[in-house]
Amino acid sequence: MLWLLVLILAAGDEPNLLQTPGFEEVSAGLPDHWNVFVMDYAPLEKPEVPAQGGVERAGREGANAAFLYNPAPYRSEPCNNWSQVVWGDLAGKKLRLSGAIKTEDATAAALWVQCWQRTPYKLLSVGSTSDKTPVTGTAGWRDVEMTVDVPAGTGFVMVRCVLRGKGKAWFDSLSLREVAEPPKPEASPAPKLVKPNVIPIPTPRANETPDIRELKSVADSLHTFSKANADLSEQVESLEQEIQALREQLKALEQAAGQVHTPEAASAEPSSAKRVPPLVPHGFKPEDLP
Repeated sequence: MLWLLVLILAAGDEPNLLQTPGFEEVSAGLPDHWNVFVMDYAPLEKPEVPAQGGVERAGREGANAAFLYNPAPYRSEPCNNWSQVVWGDLAGKKLRLSGAIKTEDATAAALWVQCWQRTPYKLLSVGSTSDKTPVTGTAGWRDVEMTVDVPAGTGFVMVRCVLRGKGKAWFDSLSLREVAEPPKPEASPAPKLVKPNVIPIPTPRANETPDIRELKSVADSLHTFSKANADLSEQVESLEQEIQALREQLKALEQAAGQVHTPEAASAEPSSAKRVPPLVPHGFKPEDLP
């Protein structure tokens, strides 16, 4: 909230762009830096008292106030007014116009802001306090204000105190100030997301808390490992028994093989038999051999 208070105080320090805003400095009966426009009536509708614009000692804050008086409505509305031209580099800026208005039997009184292009002269935009705070009839001092976004290409701004229709209106305590745009808050850097180095836990089933589900999973795994270990132990024990039996059978066979004697093979031919050469010449008989 402190920064908002600082901005409000800073906005109040913006200079008033209007000169003689309270109509106090007067020369030749007219307030300095202001021009007045009051149209005369047509001959056929001319009232006994003419339309007037001047300064009276009826100010709200100071001594003076500018006034406009229309004794009767015009056939074609001229918008009698006080005006002041404001020069400066105002294009693209936001301005706030404020002031006080008092009326007596008035059709409508308001403050206007007109934004003009200079070369060539062209009205770019116009705004009126009557859009937000219309002042009509008979009323004491009323505060009015409006803001305007000055369009690009604006060469000067014109402020007007306007009376339409008939009646009388007084104007005082005018102010035209630049509205300082509040600075945009600096965006904080987005926090960096750090991916945790953990194993994600699956979503638990309905009616089951994550801790119970995890304990059940561990218990099921232990039961499966225990059963597999028991089955493996039984298989190893069975294999050891089979190996022991095979060892005993092999030992018995070795002992039985040591007790068997192989008889000497009998001679295939008697010792007295004559040796017959493998090749007998043709015409010889075995008995002819020595």
